[in-house]
Amino acid sequence: MWRAKQSCMLRGVAVAILVLLSPPGHAQAPADTSDLDSIQRQLDQAKAARAAAARKKAAALAAAKRRQHEAPPPAPPPGIQPPVGDLEAERQNMVPSYKAIGLAWDSRGASAARTADTVEQAKQDALDACNATAAINGNADCYDSGITISPGSRFCYAVSRDSAGKVAGASNADLGAAREASLGQCSIAGTGCAVAYSGCNDS
Repeated sequence: MWRAKQSCMLRGVAVAILVLLSPPGHAQAPADTSDLDSIQRQLDQAKAARAAAARKKAAALAAAKRRQHEAPPPAPPPGIQPPVGDLEAERQNMVPSYKAIGLAWDSRGASAARTADTVEQAKQDALDACNATAAINGNADCYDSGITISPGSRFCYAVSRDSAGKVAGASNADLGAAREASLGQCSIAGTGCAVAYSGCNDS
């Protein structure tokens, strides 16, 4: 129904155009129906061509979207590591760099504390350093204090010295608590105790 009306309207437009284009004073011949049919065919062909072009464009866009979703992510440039998962990245960033601490002293007041990657190495380094200090006074009888801090977690130590030069120590997860504990140990057998030095294995 609509196509028939559209065809009639186009024929009317074509007739009007032919009338307007006719030279003045000339008799207006009736419109040739073959010309109208030709115009109609051209219009139909143009409409069909536009519809085909639109379908082709839509198909190309759909194919491009499919390729985008199916394509693997581009490889990172050489030397750059691909990003890891959020949880793994957080775990790596939160790994602390704690150290082991060894503490050695002698009965005359010489002492030393050393850090290392392992407990064994920290103990040996502390013992060597203590003996080197004690040797200045002709002594080299330092021994392990029994206060050992492993690298597994944060821990602190403190060493206090009394008025006679003797030392005592303690360890705790809190530095302040370690200092107070070392003063308490020192005060058991000595007087005039004061904290000589202290530290933690994350510094």
